[in-house]
Amino acid sequence: MKPCNDVEETEAQEFTDELTVLANMSQKSEEKNDEVKETDVESYKKTLQRLKIREGHVAKVVPDRIFSMAFHPARCKTLVFAGDKWGKIGIWDVGSSKGGDGVYLYEPHSRPINCMLFDPSNCGKLYTASYDGTIRCCDVTSATFQEVYAFEEDDYTRFMSFAFGSPSTNTILAATDSGYVLVADTRTKRKVKLAEQSYCLHDKIIKCIDTHPLNNNLFLTSSTDGSVAFWDIRNVKGAKSKLSSLHRTRVVTSAYFSPLTGSQVLVTSSDDYVTINQVESSGQVSSSPKCCFRHDNQVGRWLTNFRATWDPKFDSYAVVGSMKQPRQIDIFCTEIRSSALMHLSHANLNSINSLNVFHPSLNKLAGGNSSGKVYLWTE
Repeated sequence: MKPCNDVEETEAQEFTDELTVLANMSQKSEEKNDEVKETDVESYKKTLQRLKIREGHVAKVVPDRIFSMAFHPARCKTLVFAGDKWGKIGIWDVGSSKGGDGVYLYEPHSRPINCMLFDPSNCGKLYTASYDGTIRCCDVTSATFQEVYAFEEDDYTRFMSFAFGSPSTNTILAATDSGYVLVADTRTKRKVKLAEQSYCLHDKIIKCIDTHPLNNNLFLTSSTDGSVAFWDIRNVKGAKSKLSSLHRTRVVTSAYFSPLTGSQVLVTSSDDYVTINQVESSGQVSSSPKCCFRHDNQVGRWLTNFRATWDPKFDSYAVVGSMKQPRQIDIFCTEIRSSALMHLSHANLNSINSLNVFHPSLNKLAGGNSSGKVYLWTE
């Protein structure tokens, strides 16, 4: 875990030490709260209207197009992680003058990093999946990027997405460009063949995979075949074992369970719609959407596909990038069925932010663009 940008060795070591301290602090103070948070629509709007992109809150975090983003869950320090087209991870220590203007750049992969997630039980571990056919773990305590899973050298399968599965966070469900889902144990580090511990669930690329927040046996997949399918990992044998499915006319770039109850699914598709459907605890999805938002998702070949994502603090609100001028990002609400709740714009937002993520516990939002810049919205 040595930075590849111009960072002194002592500063790099101090930074990894600080990440370790943050991980230990988070583990000690972790409190499980299953209560569903609710806030009325007007209060939520006022909360987001306080957000601004202040001077110094735009940073070049990675050299190339951003393919994935995540906030560190710490509340006492703002850290934004971004993965780019050529396998680099940038960590932006917001407000710091150390490193490369607060940015520490690493190179754990050789191709796009399409998905990154913190271990739900240990924020000292960031898992990343890449088109280079590997899943790695950034373990700050050992200051290494550990190879968790990799295909054999003559296998050119790409990892597209992953989620933490059942029975614990030691299990990862990883989706590939060949329509397979691989069940990987993070404690077993070895080369694999695609046929091992895997299921062919789609004929085409799986773009996204997500697990239910309350029942990790239940997961969904979205694909370039235009479908979103729901599965129970205990009963998966192949494509015919799906519990239910949705069908769209174009590629489904992403689909995510609502973060607190999993009772809804947020779907983004190249058919120029973002929809929200009800999902029962049995994995049965409603055929008609609860919300249907017309949205220009034609980003072209030079931008990362839009992926609407939930605000992880609530079950009712979501964010997605926008093609409109002046530049903005769109906020949706499950209480408003066919139009955006609001649009966030600011003088310092001067490019399309294809990917946007909310902080897991604070009123902060980060967006990433095709040149490697991250825009931070804060109060």
